[in-house]
Amino acid sequence: MQLYIPKSKWRKKVMFKIYDAPCSRYRGSTTGASRAGNVDAPGSASCGRIIATARAPRWAMQNMPIRRVMGDMLNLPTGNVLIINGAQNGYQGWGRSRSTKTTIPRMYHSTANLLSDGRILVAGSNTYIFYTYRGAYPTELRVEAFSPPYLAAGLDTERPVIREFPKGIKYQQVFVITFTVRRRVGAVAVNMLNAPFVTHSYAQGQRMVKLTTAAPVRRGTNWSVQVTAVPGNTIVPPAWYMVFVVQNGVPSKVLQHCTFHILT
Repeated sequence: MQLYIPKSKWRKKVMFKIYDAPCSRYRGSTTGASRAGNVDAPGSASCGRIIATARAPRWAMQNMPIRRVMGDMLNLPTGNVLIINGAQNGYQGWGRSRSTKTTIPRMYHSTANLLSDGRILVAGSNTYIFYTYRGAYPTELRVEAFSPPYLAAGLDTERPVIREFPKGIKYQQVFVITFTVRRRVGAVAVNMLNAPFVTHSYAQGQRMVKLTTAAPVRRGTNWSVQVTAVPGNTIVPPAWYMVFVVQNGVPSKVLQHCTFHILT
């Protein structure tokens, strides 16, 4: 599912696109731009998706609505992939890119990361060797929080609120999450994500795992769902993870007290 993004304040504030993909990448700068020192070379609009574990994996290609270089890619609680930040021309390096449609440019040395409430923390951008606060694309110290469309107030009636949960789980453990929701509609999933280390267009250690989830059962005014943890540390290492209950494409917000610790 590819989300439709209406014309709104979101599009004016940041360059972004959301894709549904188990694995995604986008091309970035034009071939040979860095070798030729061409800072005006247009970025690529192509974006590819692949199922890396398929018997015969193949790239499925699409074009983004905005070409870009130096973008950041993040997994979202819904299972979609967000492409955010970057420039439209040039390539990575100090003073090697230009042209961006954002209110606050996020170019070389920018970053993005998922917050527990579903927003995206956006920060950075330094196109100079040293901190420089004048001229084109100065060093950026401001921090922003981008709200994806799934956080729209109009979806709050479908947004789950987690009520009961284990504070720690073990591999292969079967556990129960209890949640409330004002309007029960569509499928319910439980997705587990971590906050990766994002720099230079790489989200290192990033994981999004769709846990095996049974159909929700009504328990008075609440709903409960049986969930099975991941089979072992070859899937996710022991650490803290954010766990979202997602109903009909609308994720819950993870408060500090419902972040799970995977135990060995």
